Amino acid sequence: MRLFTQEILHDPANGKHGDCYRACMASLLGVEPRDIPHFYDGVVVDPVEWLQGVGYHLLRMGWAGSVDELRDYMVAQNPGIPFILSGISSRGNSHAILVNGNTLWDPHPSRDGLEKPYSNGLYEMEFLVAML
Repeated sequence: MRLFTQEILHDPANGKHGDCYRACMASLLGVEPRDIPHFYDGVVVDPVEWLQGVGYHLLRMGWAGSVDELRDYMVAQNPGIPFILSGISSRGNSHAILVNGNTLWDPHPSRDGLEKPYSNGLYEMEFLVAML
C-alpha cells in the first residue's frame, strides 16, 4: 500500500481545510490524491455518494477505547483490513489517519497521530467495502 502525505495543511484562518482524509482515502484506494475530491473544502462532496460511484460502501463505526487497544484488537481479529481512523489531533482539530495492521500512518507531515477521541468519547473508524 502506498502511503500518501496530505498536500494541504489545515489553516482555517486562511480558508484552507486540510486534506488528511483525502490522503488516507487515496492510500486505501491505491490512487493519487488528486484523483479524489477534497471532501471537506468549500463545496462539500459526500464521501458516501462519491465512493458508491466508484464501487464502494463506506462503513462507519465508533470506538471507545484507546488507539493502541483498537490496533491490537484489529490485528488479532481482522488482520490485513486497513481503515481510516478519525479523532482529534495534537493541533486541536479533527484529523484522519490510516491504520493497517500495526502501522499507524499519519498523513500530516508532523506524523503526530491522534491525541484523543471526539467530544462524544469515540474515535471514528471507516472501512471501504466493495459493492456486490
